[in-house]
Amino acid sequence: MSKITLTTKPGTIFLYSDYGMGLLDHLLSLKQGGISHVGPIKNRILNVLGVNDTKIILSDHKVNYMYPTGHLNGSEIETPIVPEIIAGAGALHSTADDLVKYLSANIGLLHTKLDTSIQLQHLLSHSASISNPTHYDAYVALV
Repeated sequence: MSKITLTTKPGTIFLYSDYGMGLLDHLLSLKQGGISHVGPIKNRILNVLGVNDTKIILSDHKVNYMYPTGHLNGSEIETPIVPEIIAGAGALHSTADDLVKYLSANIGLLHTKLDTSIQLQHLLSHSASISNPTHYDAYVALV
């Protein structure tokens, strides 16, 4: 990080970074005494929302029978493995049922003690062109 040269003044433009999110997650886990990010995510978010099949480390059985495999142009794609040190950048795997619960909480159909936090996450969003096979534009937020 000390060798990175910034191309713009901080706060002037928005660029999403998986590595930045992973670094933030890693720093937060160090601040909590070096405990794994999995525990706080599970205790503070997943358990509260009742998403019990969202995990970072999957057994072979779960990989083969419970979690969807992506496809592109009719061919199965290999799910990339996110290094544990930046797991906060997207190493969670979810079932469709858990994604529906998460979506329900975000659109106000499921109410938990996270309601206020979820509403606050929706306040900031940025238009972003995300590299993807369909070349669609999206909005990136804290959700």
